[in-house]
Amino acid sequence: MGRPTKCTPEVTDALCALIRNGVGRESAARQVRIGVATFHRWMEKGRANIRPYKEFRRRIEEASDQLHVEISDVLLKGLRTEHLPTAVHTAEWLGERLFPHVYGKRQELRHSGPDGGPVAVAAEVTGRVAVGLFSAEQLANMAPEQIEAALRGLGATEGEP
Repeated sequence: MGRPTKCTPEVTDALCALIRNGVGRESAARQVRIGVATFHRWMEKGRANIRPYKEFRRRIEEASDQLHVEISDVLLKGLRTEHLPTAVHTAEWLGERLFPHVYGKRQELRHSGPDGGPVAVAAEVTGRVAVGLFSAEQLANMAPEQIEAALRGLGATEGEP
């Protein structure tokens, strides 16, 4: 039999209090002297319904949910009144960082040409314009030396502008 687990109700209480106060899970674990890997291992054991980790996981999730509800409440109050700008800004900041899947800013970057097709690449070679010389996929798979050699093959020579 191994040594007793550090996953005690006291450690769980301390972690939950930190999480409810806006401290990220991993930072909270470090503050109560639990390694981040250990914290994640305990959460996985909780998911597998292993005691005492099942209760640990339930309480950690509950603490996160409580903070999430509090952030949502502040955001909704801010939506309904103009007297809470600082609180709303703080709630937004916390929400973006602690619950990015819900409150995170989303950006989408697309690399495609018209109608979702390939990006056309134009190159000027000795005064001529080669429209669509290479597709984006071809360029991505070519080394700079290969591109230079291909351009020389079109009539460009070293030293020419």
